[in-house]
Amino acid sequence: MASQQKTFFSYMTRRSVAPDTPVDALILLQQHLDFSKHALTMAIIMSVNVFGASYLVKRWAPESSIEIWAAINLALALLLVLDSLLKHGRSKPKKVSGKYLRRSEFLSIIFGASWGALPFFVGLDKDTAMILAGLMIPPMASGMSSLLTRVPRVVMRYSVSAALAALAYSLYTLSLTGATVCVMMSFFIIALYLGARNSFQAYTSDVYATLQAEESRDLLIGALEASHQAFAIFDQTGQVIVENKLHKQIFANEENILEPFDKAIRRSGLYWQKSVQKIDGVGDVVIFTDVSRIEEARSEIEHARNEAEAASEAKTRFLGSMSTELKVPLDVISACAGVI
Repeated sequence: MASQQKTFFSYMTRRSVAPDTPVDALILLQQHLDFSKHALTMAIIMSVNVFGASYLVKRWAPESSIEIWAAINLALALLLVLDSLLKHGRSKPKKVSGKYLRRSEFLSIIFGASWGALPFFVGLDKDTAMILAGLMIPPMASGMSSLLTRVPRVVMRYSVSAALAALAYSLYTLSLTGATVCVMMSFFIIALYLGARNSFQAYTSDVYATLQAEESRDLLIGALEASHQAFAIFDQTGQVIVENKLHKQIFANEENILEPFDKAIRRSGLYWQKSVQKIDGVGDVVIFTDVSRIEEARSEIEHARNEAEAASEAKTRFLGSMSTELKVPLDVISACAGVI
C-alpha cells in the first residue's frame, strides 16, 4: 500500500507525464479525450455557480466587489467554451503528445486560484467571506472530480489552488472562522486525494488488463493467421466478436455459419473442414481448416483405385477370351493324342 501511495503521489507531483510505455500512452490519450469531452459541461457548471455565488454575496454583503470576481471566472469559463467549440467535429486522435493536458493542468491552477479568491471580493465581513468560500470551493472540486475521474492531476491542481487562495485570505485577515474553514477544507482535500488515488489505481488496473487482453487477442489472431485457418468467435446473438483475415475474406457471407457440417466444403478453390464449438457465456467458435491436401490425396487414391479396378477387369476379360480361343486347339490335340 505504501508503494502504491508513493507511486500515485509521484505521479501527481511530477512536472509532466510522458507517454513512455503503451500504458502511459493509452492513459494520456483517454485523459485528453475526457477533458476535451467535458470542457463545455465544466463551463456551464462554472457559469451557473458564478451567478449563484454572486447572488448570495449580493444578498449577504451588498457592498462587495463580487462583480469583478464573477467577470474573471466567466472569462475563464468562456475559455472552456472556446476550447470545446474548436474541438467540435474533429476526429478523435489515436495518439497525443500530452501538450494539451499540460496546458489544461496549468489552466486548472489559474481556475482554482480565481475561484478560491472569492473571499477577497466579498467585502469587509471576513467571516461571511470565508463561510462563502467554504460553501463554494468543495462543490466545484467535487463536481470536477466526478467529471474527470481519470484526470486526477487536473482535479487536484484545481482543488489545491482554490484551497490555497482561501488560506491566503484567512492568513491575511487572521480570522478564527477562516482558520476553521481552512481546516475543514484541508480534510476535504485529503479525502479528495484518497478518492482520486483509489479511482485512478482502479482505472490504471483496467488499462493494464485491457492492454493484456488486446495483446492476447493479437497473439491468438497471429497464431491463427500463421496456421492458415479461418477463425471467428460469435456472440450468443450470432454477431461476430472477432475474426481473422482469412475468415473475413472467404466466409464473411457464409450462410448457416453456426451449423456443423461433416463433409468438406469447397470455397475459393480450396477444401475446408468446418468445426463449431459452443462456449457457455460467450457464444460459438467456428474454425475452418484447410484440408485441400487431404482431399487431393483422397482424390488421387480414389483415381488409383479406379485405375486398378479397371486394369483388373481388363485382365479378367483378357483371360476369359484367351481361355475360349485356346480351348478348341487343345481339345483337338487332346483327341489326336487319344487316337495315337
